[in-house]
Amino acid sequence: MQKTFSFAVRDSLINVGPLKDFSYGLRMNADPNAMGIAKQSNYELVCCSGHGKNGTLCVLQQSVRPEVITQEPIPGCKGLWTVYHKNSRSHGVDSSKMAADEDEYHAYLIISLETRTMVLQTVNNLEEVTENVDYYVQGSTIAAGNLFGRRRVIQVYARGARILDGAFMTQDLSFRAPTSEAGSGPESSTVSSVSIADPYVLLRMTDGSVQLLVGDLSTCTISTNIPAVFESSKKSIAACTLYHDKGPEPWLHKTSTDAWLSTGLGEAIEGADGTPHDQGTIRDSQNFKNSDDVAVHGRKEISQNMKVVELAMQRWPGLHSRPFLFGILSDGTILCYHAYLFEGAENASKIEEASVPNSASLRNISASRLKNLRFVRVPLDTYTREEMSSDTPFPRITMFKNVGGFPGFFLSGSRPAWFMVFRERLRIHPQLCDGPIVAFTVLHNMYCNHGLIYVTSQIPLKGTPHQVTYFAEKNLYPLIVSVPVLKPLNQVLSSLVDQEVAHQIEQDTSNVDGTYTVEEFEVRILEPEKSGGPWHTRGTIPMQSSENALTVRVVTLFISEVYSKELKGAISALASLQGHLLISSGPNVILHKWTGSELNGVAFYDAPPLYVVSLNIVKNFILLGDIHKSIYFLSWKEQGAQLSLLAKDFGSLDCFATEFLIDGSTLSLIVSDDQKNVQIFYYAPKMSESWKGQKLLSRAEFHVGAHVTKFLRLQMLPTSVDRTSAAPASDKTNRFALLFGTLDGSLGCIAPLDELTFRRLQSLQKKLVDAVPHVAGLNPRSFRQFHSNGKAHRPGPDSIVDCELLSHYEMLLFEQQLEIANQIGTTRFQIVSNLNDLTLGTSFL
Repeated sequence: MQKTFSFAVRDSLINVGPLKDFSYGLRMNADPNAMGIAKQSNYELVCCSGHGKNGTLCVLQQSVRPEVITQEPIPGCKGLWTVYHKNSRSHGVDSSKMAADEDEYHAYLIISLETRTMVLQTVNNLEEVTENVDYYVQGSTIAAGNLFGRRRVIQVYARGARILDGAFMTQDLSFRAPTSEAGSGPESSTVSSVSIADPYVLLRMTDGSVQLLVGDLSTCTISTNIPAVFESSKKSIAACTLYHDKGPEPWLHKTSTDAWLSTGLGEAIEGADGTPHDQGTIRDSQNFKNSDDVAVHGRKEISQNMKVVELAMQRWPGLHSRPFLFGILSDGTILCYHAYLFEGAENASKIEEASVPNSASLRNISASRLKNLRFVRVPLDTYTREEMSSDTPFPRITMFKNVGGFPGFFLSGSRPAWFMVFRERLRIHPQLCDGPIVAFTVLHNMYCNHGLIYVTSQIPLKGTPHQVTYFAEKNLYPLIVSVPVLKPLNQVLSSLVDQEVAHQIEQDTSNVDGTYTVEEFEVRILEPEKSGGPWHTRGTIPMQSSENALTVRVVTLFISEVYSKELKGAISALASLQGHLLISSGPNVILHKWTGSELNGVAFYDAPPLYVVSLNIVKNFILLGDIHKSIYFLSWKEQGAQLSLLAKDFGSLDCFATEFLIDGSTLSLIVSDDQKNVQIFYYAPKMSESWKGQKLLSRAEFHVGAHVTKFLRLQMLPTSVDRTSAAPASDKTNRFALLFGTLDGSLGCIAPLDELTFRRLQSLQKKLVDAVPHVAGLNPRSFRQFHSNGKAHRPGPDSIVDCELLSHYEMLLFEQQLEIANQIGTTRFQIVSNLNDLTLGTSFL
């Protein structure tokens, strides 16, 4: 019996490895008016990736670049919301199906200003209709959204709320303070923040109390209700949110109510390692506020002001998707938790312990409805954070389900970012812009279809790309691509001579500015090399059957060859040195001078190297990497036309890539080898260890774990510390980082640090080796040590910190973060600030 199998492609993964070379340049539609850090969004990384038929040119960028359709100045804007409006329909229509219509256009755009509110129609063009609607326009709007399956719009302002059917108001509700605080004054009853989950609206008041608005689907009206769990509580609520477990397959167990208070549940929260954390960050957002102060050398790190200032919970559509819980601390730290169901009777006691004390009703709810609900902490990629004020009524998190085909949320503020959800993982893309983004909303209409956003792109080459560079004057990327050519066996003997001649002609007349591909079945019938000028014209005719119509093409190309010169041996590296051309051919390094008509050799260096694989230039200094003899440090003196050796590394090292690392007035030499290491050397002729300046001294060494094929030197961006520091400007501006790519397809960065910051982070790194549970129990300290593959090697100084390990610091418990900071003689704020500045300084893309 023979079985037959059929296979179908269900999904594909984008691969950018191996990265053989890459270049950094302006994108095609760069914004010439960009200022400050927004200039970085104009740049992209063009990489040579893949091999053979899978060879591609990958265009990579980290920041998201929206396509601007229109823009309009709105001074004093505080908030933005878009709402839907469904016409009058029968109440028997399933509201869940109505709300699931993703193709429906938004009807109104609500803009909250400092002293008033604007309303615009959005179905076609943006048209202001403020004077023709019953919205509250005499003051600012706190929040707006849809209720009752998009049949109604709710607008919440400081002292009340309005329910609207399109442009007409159907209900006006005023908020009153609780009876226990009625005499405390009207200011205590204003709305601070709002969370909407149809048909519920949760209000947090400025006095820390909570009110719940409950909607009636039959009458499309709302009524005020104070949850019993908070009615007797004297605690002040810092942040709260609603979560609606909707959809065809609700993730949580179905209950009698569709919405529940995430701040009112005392469920167990687990860390990244799966161990339970005994903290009530979801239920009691004041737990950080009650932490003790930590004394550090006579100073106290103020932890009383650390609290959760915003909460959000969302489950995006997907077959196996689970809810995410997000929290923002007052220092800008974003906490992310992923919910999951835990089946097990052994945790019954832990559930009871985690329940809210002195609340029997809530304990019963927790045990019956959500007894198996757990949250696990999810690490986030590097992002820049900013301090937040709890007095700000407008949230920074704005959820969206489809922006450019991706769900996620947008983080507004002075350092905005996109959090995209892809395969149940959050990917963070910064939004580099001139100023802060104070408000954000999703708009879907005829002219703006779900906000199309382009993140990455790939250009198939059907060949192996080897090298790429950026030509700034013409905004072009010249590259070298190789394609294997196989001769048909039936033509090897019959037309061997003709093929060789045709191949030679094509090479001699090839265009140095581009390539021209002959299509299938085409034969060249006319190829004049010159016709009244430097033109190259080709006439082609397709050789197909007589039944097909013939289409003849004439292609004219411009060719300009400046100079050619034959050299002995293959050219392995090129570099520009003060207007001269430096060429390496095998072990020989020759400096050529262009006279206007020809290249003449003016200096050479052909001492011990076996085969030069890389050349790097800074001013008149030359870094030379050899295939087996490590690196050489040379200098060029125009007076006397001399290439002289300053120093070299006497070790045996198989070089992959080299580059200069500049930190102010300090010049270092970096090299990667075949054992996946990176070493940093420096030139110090006055030190005795340098053998009178003949030997390069080791500054640092690090095991990357991948073959580094290319280093790219980029100037670091200014940070908040740089703007306020009293250090000389030259030391801060003349600081460069190295962006590198590997054969595994990964990208990394090596950046210089000042002495004080390095000592602080190095002490933190030593603590984290023992404090953080590592994958499979592997020790990062031993893994990052230099790998010599059995060869004799003298260990270099420990002068590099591992940011991959340092990123685990914020995943620790808050109390652990304070304790570790205290042990190394610093504060948590200082550590987070250093990591934040490092991220901001290397935001190249």
